[in-house]
Amino acid sequence: MESADQSEISDTSHERSLQAWSDLRRHQILLDADEFVTKYDLDDLRSEIRTGALLLEDPDHVEGLTDADVAALAQEKRPTPIFSNELIKEFPYVCSAGGVLWGFTEALLLQSTPGQALRGDMFQTPLMLLDMLVKVDPTYWFCRILGYWCAVPLLRYFGRRGAVYGAVGLRLAGVLYALISPTFSTNAVSGAFYAMANGIFLCIMPMYLAETSPIPARGSILLTWQLTRGLGIFYGFWIFAIGSPTPLYLLAAFLLLGIGVCFWMSPESPYWHFYRGDMRQAYKMLLKHRQTAAQASRDLYRMYSFRAGDRRISSSARRTKRHLLQALTITVILVLSWTIPAISGNLVLLSLSNMTLSNYGYSTGAFVVLSIVLFGMMITLVERIGRRRLVLTCMGIMAFTLGVNMLTARAYLWGFSRWDLAIPQSIMLPYGALSILIDLYAAEVACSFGHDAIMAAIMTICGLRDLSALYLATMIAEMKGYWASWSFLAAAPLLLFLAVHLIFIFLVCVLLIETKGRSLEEIRAAFGFPIANRVAYRVRLYASYVTKRASVSRREELEPFEESEYGDGLIRLQEGNIG
Repeated sequence: MESADQSEISDTSHERSLQAWSDLRRHQILLDADEFVTKYDLDDLRSEIRTGALLLEDPDHVEGLTDADVAALAQEKRPTPIFSNELIKEFPYVCSAGGVLWGFTEALLLQSTPGQALRGDMFQTPLMLLDMLVKVDPTYWFCRILGYWCAVPLLRYFGRRGAVYGAVGLRLAGVLYALISPTFSTNAVSGAFYAMANGIFLCIMPMYLAETSPIPARGSILLTWQLTRGLGIFYGFWIFAIGSPTPLYLLAAFLLLGIGVCFWMSPESPYWHFYRGDMRQAYKMLLKHRQTAAQASRDLYRMYSFRAGDRRISSSARRTKRHLLQALTITVILVLSWTIPAISGNLVLLSLSNMTLSNYGYSTGAFVVLSIVLFGMMITLVERIGRRRLVLTCMGIMAFTLGVNMLTARAYLWGFSRWDLAIPQSIMLPYGALSILIDLYAAEVACSFGHDAIMAAIMTICGLRDLSALYLATMIAEMKGYWASWSFLAAAPLLLFLAVHLIFIFLVCVLLIETKGRSLEEIRAAFGFPIANRVAYRVRLYASYVTKRASVSRREELEPFEESEYGDGLIRLQEGNIG
């Protein structure tokens, strides 16, 4: 009886301590919110900012919220219906027209790439472009990577739309230079403009869409943009193959002006207003794209909590840097994990580049149709099942496809039919899917931490990865002496590719499972518990069972603590809790 009373008193004391800690934490959050309001002269928004700060700390916080606020917050967690027009209602011009127009101009301006002289044989061997891109002057790749970093000052001083206008202007300059130049196919200056503009645009667009779109539809909007851009490239590619240079340049110039109009009709990013210190304008833009003031104030305070100099919101500068390092680690490993499969995929494309259209036309057509279907599924599933499961699914499919390709490669020793290409071509489906998801991850990391250079750095790594994969695939094919040699794919190198890829799958799976991050925008929840703390927690918990140093009541007190409770470094493993 006496022991039961002591246990009851202990439980009551524990509950009181938790409540006291919760009240203290709430008081500190409100103080930080008031300081933010005072610093930026937002007295008329004090109530909304305080509510948003509490909501950022606890997404389930409903105290002081209206029924409309609660309904809107619940809708954020609800998957978007399939084929819903809600996905792109805020971006009809950018996601539909803008993507098609930019992809179309990319294909039309292929001949301005340094060293290109393809139009004569382009219709018969379109995929020879991959081999040509590897063998062009290194200036092309240097200018493209330089474009990623040129995007950083453009984003900082001219805004997201201003940076897009800069990329469009640079590409227009390349088009005009090519029109007045006597040589069309080997114009290095026009090619440099083309490469830099492409790098700037590819760096800006994922960030712009991530920053401006609503959180529940962010992934779907970015993937919709990528799909429309891919369709534009596909259609422009064939027109480029059979067209003449001058009319194509004129068409590209008008399409570029159309891109500028699309972005002129689209909203500016609220993040840019925030970086300039115009908090009121940032709040207005957020309010325009959110359903309620509570959501807008929460997202505004999220920007402040990660970008502003007031580090007390995240407890310490070291913790913020650690969160950033963990996010970057996962993203970079995800990028590098696709290098090995990229070599195998490029071997397939380089093998196809020496064939006529009749040899691979049917299987390639089926591949294009499957790619469009896959993109449509990803647009829906990325918000319904989350980024992590979609990434793991793509990596698993890639590993399975490589295994099937390895087992069936014996038939390629004695030739193959047109439909035999379906198996190696299927390697490119998950490869392309994960490449798009990597852009989404990178954009969300850059958006969450407010560092434009993060996107440029990750895009640089992606560019070097693609260049190295293409170069290594070309060298492997040249070592064999002929392009369409599938016997080489059945040898040891493919086994090595598969083994290394499986190792990377394991690393990425461990990181994604340990962090439980559905979206990197929710970076606080996703990376709030370091893996070292997680391991330490489990070791200390299980050690109490093994050594029997903890009593039954002590273990019962320790076990209910979930990961979210020590997500902000609040592990309540005081020295008196164990033994």
